[in-house]
Amino acid sequence: MAVEIELKAHVEDHVSMYALLGTLCEYAFAFEKEDTYWKNSRLPPHTPKVRLRTQTRRLPDESVVSSVVVTQKVKELKGGIEVNDEREFTVSSVTEFQAFLKALRFTPSSSKQKHGWTFFYEGITVELVEVVPLGWFVEIEILTEDDESRTEAVEEGRKRLLAFLKTLGVPESAIESRYYSDMLKQHLAL
Repeated sequence: MAVEIELKAHVEDHVSMYALLGTLCEYAFAFEKEDTYWKNSRLPPHTPKVRLRTQTRRLPDESVVSSVVVTQKVKELKGGIEVNDEREFTVSSVTEFQAFLKALRFTPSSSKQKHGWTFFYEGITVELVEVVPLGWFVEIEILTEDDESRTEAVEEGRKRLLAFLKTLGVPESAIESRYYSDMLKQHLAL
């Protein structure tokens, strides 16, 4: 199991941010992602949901790679920084996996669409992403193994993420501590 240390921050000018990331980081690919969250109402309310992500990546050589990724996270927020225990694997068929989830009495509960670009910077994964209809964000994350030095790794990762955010010229006040799913629920309630 991997531990994901992540933050997201609002971006005012995504065009300028894309240019800055292009000068600081290694460009990886453009992407489109659609996430569907599945829940089972028979399980306790705080049981982590299962996320089924279909994603398409357009690589620098213009080749296209599509995949279906299943994720289960135990999420925790610490001062706007997400620290998630994450399990992830790929499946070959969306239809078959959805049938499997339905057989286990899971139902779709929410979804979100994202598109943007992925970059790498000294062990940090950076995504400049638009979450429809919430706007543009920069997501920066570090993956580490879940081991006995977890507390130190999380604190070191937090420091690195905040330092990189500062390098991007994004103030800490732009950090969004809410989960996208909560933001989308609030948006739909307006």
